[in-house]
Amino acid sequence: MATETATKAVTGKTYQLIINGEPVEPKTGETFERRNPANGENVATCPKAGPEDTDAAIQAARNAFDSGAWSKASARPPTRSARSMITLPASSPPRLASPSARRGWRSP
Repeated sequence: MATETATKAVTGKTYQLIINGEPVEPKTGETFERRNPANGENVATCPKAGPEDTDAAIQAARNAFDSGAWSKASARPPTRSARSMITLPASSPPRLASPSARRGWRSP
């Protein structure tokens, strides 16, 4: 029962690339699906990054580093984000559940 709830919580979600802090569609327009091996349901549709997307992401990271926005940033905000993931409310785990958790911790 918990397996079905976790799967339904994320079934069919569509994701985008994040480049320069902004959600963007891949330049190629291509995507791929991730399916639940237990039942074949589409769990997520993910963008398929191509060379142009990779170059744009690398350039955005380089610009952030060179401008100091990233290289001189305090380590505290990322640490706070990581800690908030650890202390998520009980209602959040289904969207973060691993494939093992969705299978009810059974081996495949």
